[in-house]
Amino acid sequence: MSWKYGQLMTASQFVSYVRKQSSSRLTSTHVHGTWAPRKSDFNGKNHRRLQDGMRRYHMHTRGWSDIAQHATIFPDGKVMTGRNINRAPASAYHHNDLDRDGVHPFMIEMIGNFDIGHERLEGPQLQAAIELVQHITHGHFYFHREMQSGKTCPGSGISRSWFESKVRGVRKKASSPFDDYRPDQLKGAPNGAEFSRTLSYIHGRQMIGDDILAVQKRLGVKPIKNRMGKEYGIYGPITEKAVYAFQKKQGAKHPSGKVGDWTWAKLFGLNQAH
Repeated sequence: MSWKYGQLMTASQFVSYVRKQSSSRLTSTHVHGTWAPRKSDFNGKNHRRLQDGMRRYHMHTRGWSDIAQHATIFPDGKVMTGRNINRAPASAYHHNDLDRDGVHPFMIEMIGNFDIGHERLEGPQLQAAIELVQHITHGHFYFHREMQSGKTCPGSGISRSWFESKVRGVRKKASSPFDDYRPDQLKGAPNGAEFSRTLSYIHGRQMIGDDILAVQKRLGVKPIKNRMGKEYGIYGPITEKAVYAFQKKQGAKHPSGKVGDWTWAKLFGLNQAH
């Protein structure tokens, strides 16, 4: 059975469907809100009509080959299949990963206008979004506005810290990169860099720093040099793929290509007292 457009199901069923159908590595979830149609346009029965309207707009007005998103999440918490999961989405300029290497983001659209003073993301719709982010990209996500300036999407009424706390659960502090170890447990890198942030590849605004240079040196990734011959670290796709391969070799349950505290510990070790 191949991917089929317009199939309505629960969030759990969608997760299972993706696992059966996907031959791609889905790096992160790109979270969007539709703005239009709104939640008030939903009558409990018109899932397909609302999504087909978006699809026509995307194809005939925007000129895209298909609907932008892989999944649409409705106010009742139901999820409808959109673009084939094995194709990159039309999510945000320079962030779609269109090189057809089987690695790209997963995109969701949540029906509603979630700007301040309008509709709220809550109930079954919120729970469905959380379930997809947790189980399809292991909690890794970006809001549309984080990737493209001038946007409020998925809505100014949805803060990243609030949404992330829902995804990660109240057990963990949303803004902290320290999930498995305390800062004092982690060894510094040979160049003196220490772990203080999660390192990841974001096309268009790549992360730079000595901590990235240390990771590249450890993994044998050739760093970039400036005109004076000085090396500096930029977290690009080559580094991401090297980190992903390293994580798989180390037995990571959910390799991501990002350097969190667990990966840093595997790269550079723990202080002896721990």
